[in-house]
Amino acid sequence: MLEIVDQAIAQLYTKKDYQAFKQLCAKPLQLPIELKEYIQAKGFKLIEGEDLVAPLKVWKVDFDTYKNGEFEVTHTTTLQISKVVPLFFIRNDFIIPSRDPDSLEPNLKGWTGQAFTIEQYDLLEEMRSMLQAQGYHEVFYRDLIEVVPGFEIPEGKEEWGRNVTIEHLLFMDIFDILKSS
Repeated sequence: MLEIVDQAIAQLYTKKDYQAFKQLCAKPLQLPIELKEYIQAKGFKLIEGEDLVAPLKVWKVDFDTYKNGEFEVTHTTTLQISKVVPLFFIRNDFIIPSRDPDSLEPNLKGWTGQAFTIEQYDLLEEMRSMLQAQGYHEVFYRDLIEVVPGFEIPEGKEEWGRNVTIEHLLFMDIFDILKSS
């Protein structure tokens, strides 16, 4: 784990500084203007999530659908930035309409941290460069699912998994701290 992750978990959860957690979650978070300008200049569609009182904010970038004959694919890049600690996570999705008449789902879907297209790759490089210049650290899926010892999934939240992870603590409000007074 990164030292900033250890420090944040110690302060917010071990020492139970829930007031600090609430204050961090209440701060508005904006995408760097240079990144917004880059996305607009490329003609991609930027969808900015609401700036809620929450541990993270989400942005999605939709790319034009690629078609070649009957083949069709749509790509999306999702950026999640934690308000609790300077971390970001990038996820790349694809959706391909299923042509299989026996398919149980209308689309084939998948995601990864790697780019599927050159446009996505260039966007990832810009995101990483601009966010790291502002002091953010990138985390990958393997980091998000890292188990944090000493914590248990709260009753009623078993669908979130068996173990408390970095994602639960720094990108979610698993303990409903924001609902408490």
